[in-house]
Amino acid sequence: MNTLVPEQAIRGIPEVPTMDLPSRKVTPQLGQRTVDVEMLDERYEEERQRAIDDAVTMRAELENDGVIDKYEKLQPTRPDMDANLIGVELEILYSYDEPDGSQKKMWCQGVVVAIRTRSRVHIKWDTSTLRDGDEPVTEETLQKSKYNKHVIGGWRYSIE
Repeated sequence: MNTLVPEQAIRGIPEVPTMDLPSRKVTPQLGQRTVDVEMLDERYEEERQRAIDDAVTMRAELENDGVIDKYEKLQPTRPDMDANLIGVELEILYSYDEPDGSQKKMWCQGVVVAIRTRSRVHIKWDTSTLRDGDEPVTEETLQKSKYNKHVIGGWRYSIE
């Protein structure tokens, strides 16, 4: 068990799922392949590619809808709130109001620059996550119960 968990943390998420569909048995052959065999191989490869494309599309839709989150599975155990957390890049989940009136959840990245109490830290936000009028450094509460949770105020390590 101790060797699997660290290995899991360093493995990346494949961009394309592995796809093994039922196929013909590969046997030794003499001479040339027939047109029928070539057509079967082409059809197999087309079905395999279509299944991969459908899987990638489904994963993207589920991530956009907030049903799944591929980075959740890569998170290590919750860190202690001590000096070792300073300089660590974290993400916090916020909800923003869109111009059309809808709300959108977004993970915002920042670096811990100071620890105030056991649950309150100062975070310097990445410029790509700041909106007009946002402060570059804010004080945030990192609740233990919201570590690696997909809820407003949830927080985790920044994988990217």
